[in-house]
Amino acid sequence: MTLPSGVRKVILPLAILFIFAAAWFGLYRPELEKISEYRKQPAANRARIEQLVRQMNYYDPPIAEEREEWRRLEEQIHRRLPAAKQMSGLYALLSRLAVGRELQNFTRQELAGTDTTYATDGIPRRGFDIQLNFECDYAGLKGYVDGLKLADRLIEVVSLEVNRSLPLINVQMVIRSYYSPAAG
Repeated sequence: MTLPSGVRKVILPLAILFIFAAAWFGLYRPELEKISEYRKQPAANRARIEQLVRQMNYYDPPIAEEREEWRRLEEQIHRRLPAAKQMSGLYALLSRLAVGRELQNFTRQELAGTDTTYATDGIPRRGFDIQLNFECDYAGLKGYVDGLKLADRLIEVVSLEVNRSLPLINVQMVIRSYYSPAAG
């Protein structure tokens, strides 16, 4: 089958045009788009560097009041999360709270094998459990738990078992006290 010469004259340029269009859209255009993206990256990096330089030029060092507030916050964190177990201080705190709330038959005992590292919720810390047993009225229990909540140490109530007996209630409580693992 032969094509007329007029059709041949049209098909040949169309085929060449199709080949060039396929080469353009298939090979060259994606490469040109990549090059244009690469050109944007240094401009974005340059803009980010200029922004950081502006921030550094307009940085005001903290004033004395801010430094004092930061120091107080750091001291508060170190009080709530001491560098070591500091058992004597913790036992003194627990006993002071017990006397203030008129708890009777107050006993405390560190539970063996409970010294564990905790890394959830921010600051990595170590903690150990202490079992407390005492008798009191409901108001005394509420006051004792509130005292634990407001204590200088970071203390968590792990379990609380209350048994009713007359005229007082028997309480078995397990608390967890935390300290910093860096120095402990």
